[in-house]
Amino acid sequence: MSKVMVTGASGFVGAAAVRALLDQGDEVVAIVQPGLSAKRLDGLPVSRVTLDLDDSAAVERKLGEVQPETILHAAWYTNPKDYLTSPLALASLHAATSLFQAAARQRCRRFVGIGTCLEYGRSDRPRHESDACEPRTLYAACKLSAWLVCRALAEQAGVSATWARLFYLYGPDENPGRVLPALVAALRAGKAFPMTEGSQVRDYLHVDDAGRALALLCGCEADGVVNVASGQPTALRDFAQTAGAILGAESHLRLGEVPARRDEEMFIVANIARLRGLGFEPKHVTLRDGLDHALKNWRTA
Repeated sequence: MSKVMVTGASGFVGAAAVRALLDQGDEVVAIVQPGLSAKRLDGLPVSRVTLDLDDSAAVERKLGEVQPETILHAAWYTNPKDYLTSPLALASLHAATSLFQAAARQRCRRFVGIGTCLEYGRSDRPRHESDACEPRTLYAACKLSAWLVCRALAEQAGVSATWARLFYLYGPDENPGRVLPALVAALRAGKAFPMTEGSQVRDYLHVDDAGRALALLCGCEADGVVNVASGQPTALRDFAQTAGAILGAESHLRLGEVPARRDEEMFIVANIARLRGLGFEPKHVTLRDGLDHALKNWRTA
């Protein structure tokens, strides 16, 4: 058993990781930003700590008190409306680098940070961890910068550091502004759901499987970048039609009524050989299984 401090613990991804860490027997200290709801943590046997990650002195004091063996940093600005372009990504970058510095000073044994598939450059094949990065948004640039700083600090301090690059996650408790909640809300209300023709190919993974992967990374010694994804290419239209079929409302989908963005990347899929080599296998093997689970356990975030 290890003591793991999880920042952003009340978030969509953070809460899934907390559940998985508890399942593997770890002690969890859940960090929640002031003013944010922590209802995703309700009923979980964790130590909750309200802490402003922008207050570097308070963060250092808390690390000294808690003395975690591992930190999983899941906190970041992710409002679906503007997270790709918002300057608040710079504040998240500053908070992350301050946390990395404090963790190194407090001799934390291991650091696991959460990155994004959007750090990679364009490609027509599955992204491998060794592929070149070419972030095209402020969000992705700040994520990549956070990893570069984290890696350098870890090398100087002689500690272990892993960067988990997440691809496209779905599941219960998603932010209402994301695609699946918007689709579910429309279809359950019997309303039409206009969308693009859906030829964009993505790599979808149930958030619970992502949580399990993150818990695995917290408990191993795999340094460097690790893709967290299913490794399966799925067209957006297939994702939407599968959800529509489960809800019995596939006829409400309006494919092709929304024009695709001119600059949209059409193929974003992961090579997950490294993650599989660490022992990871998704619980929800098929998209149908994962979406069926998500929709049967649907909750409003």
